[in-house]
Formats: sequence, structure tokens, C-alpha cells
Amino acid sequence: RLHHPNITELVGYCTEHEQYLLVYEYFDNGSLYDVLHMADETTRNLSWNIRVKIALGSARVLEYLHEVCSPSIV
Repeated sequence: RLHHPNITELVGYCTEHEQYLLVYEYFDNGSLYDVLHMADETTRNLSWNIRVKIALGSARVLEYLHEVCSPSIV
């Protein structure tokens, strides 16, 4: 199992009728894509400082997947 604060938990999956679905835990604020690309009051208020923190968190997850996991994921 993966244990990192920036990785969502895979709850389950489904492989029926030639469809493949992954089910992840639910987040009230939506996905990272939603936060960065949707033009609403929340995203307009994202400062560059917050955006840099998001980028650093993403980099830390990649480092975790490359260096800490055994075997490495990415």
C-alpha cells in the first residue's frame, strides 16, 4: 500500500462489460485539475505561493513513488 499525504486512496475497481473503472476516495474540493483550471472564485484566489506549494507537493509525491516505494511505482 502507498502511504503519502498527497496520494488518494484507491477504494476499488470494476472490470465488467469491457469497461474498466477505478474508484478513489471522495474529496469535497474536487480534483487537482479542477482546482487549477476551473475559473471560479476559489481558483481565482489561488496565489502564486499556493500554486508553488501545490507544485512542491506534486514533486514530493513523484520522489516518493520513484525513491521510497519498493518496488518503485514510476
